[in-house]
Amino acid sequence: MGAAGSAKARPTVVGTDEQEITSNVTTVTFNIPAGTQNGDLMVALVAGGGGSNDVGDWANANWTWAAERTTIPNLAVAYRVASSEGSTVNFTTTSSCKLGGILRVFRGASWGTAGTVATGTSTSVTASSITVPDNNSILLGHFAQEANNVTWTNSSGMTKIAELDSDSFSHSWYIATQDVDAGATGSRTLTTNNNNGWQAILVSISPS
Repeated sequence: MGAAGSAKARPTVVGTDEQEITSNVTTVTFNIPAGTQNGDLMVALVAGGGGSNDVGDWANANWTWAAERTTIPNLAVAYRVASSEGSTVNFTTTSSCKLGGILRVFRGASWGTAGTVATGTSTSVTASSITVPDNNSILLGHFAQEANNVTWTNSSGMTKIAELDSDSFSHSWYIATQDVDAGATGSRTLTTNNNNGWQAILVSISPS
């Protein structure tokens, strides 16, 4: 039986660290969640913005960058299997702006798949469907908009992990999760109170 018929247990969450830097910088530092062990899967969903600043390229040579869009409102997804990790990890950009996002660690997990970054200009922020390769997977949605004081409305069926909304730094983001099985996920849409430019992506975490 193929991977889609696997009876492997769904990954569990070891911990999550959220960061938001409200001054223009080129580095965001996440704390490695307590209890992280070698072999755990670490996933970073990062965002940046503020004014008209693009982030340039995100960088950390020890991580695999599954998706990246460097023009405002800027978002990227990276992952790494934990191996003798320290207490923190840094992600840098080539342009100074306001950075943030989450680092989430999973146990009993392997990387699944990533969609492409969808873009648009409207009050509907929509991440395109992806095809999940394995049953008992975890779906992550990363949504960002080039606007401040955003009110996010989530009727997507996903559960919020973290949110930046009522800020004054011209970027906002929303990160959510949902348990899924193998197959096409369908798109996921969040709505906001403005029609500025946005970006969104879905990625999946498989059981190992």
